[in-house]
Amino acid sequence: MYSNARPKFTEDDLRSEIELFFRESGNKQLPMLKLTDDPASFEERDQAHGRYWFRENGAKDRYYPYADSKGVYFFFGKDKLGVYVGQSSEGENSMGYRIGDHLGHIDDPGHWIHDADYVISIPFDEDPGMASVFESYLLENYTFCGNTVGQ
Repeated sequence: MYSNARPKFTEDDLRSEIELFFRESGNKQLPMLKLTDDPASFEERDQAHGRYWFRENGAKDRYYPYADSKGVYFFFGKDKLGVYVGQSSEGENSMGYRIGDHLGHIDDPGHWIHDADYVISIPFDEDPGMASVFESYLLENYTFCGNTVGQ
């Protein structure tokens, strides 16, 4: 029997999907993706890369990687399973604002944020408009339990 169910997105899919998307779109300027688990202090914010483990480091009053940039951000569970994908593109608030808004629901019972443990943000500074296109591409091809629009 044919199934059109989309696979669940994992952190392991991230690098290959970015490369595939940008190659197919003809955009040669790939966003920087250097993932580490090192927490970034406010003073190190311009060098911040990768994951922010908000369950371990606190969800509020922290600096999220690339907070001032436009781009795509992902919430993942400890199992590296994608819980939610979002974007901040031209004319919208920064990724830090959007991430902070989602983390504001950390005390709301039943909210998808309870399935997430860390966030990864990827800047699209060279072409912020591509952030919404990349998010749509991912929602068309993968399942994220926290996303309801486009699923």
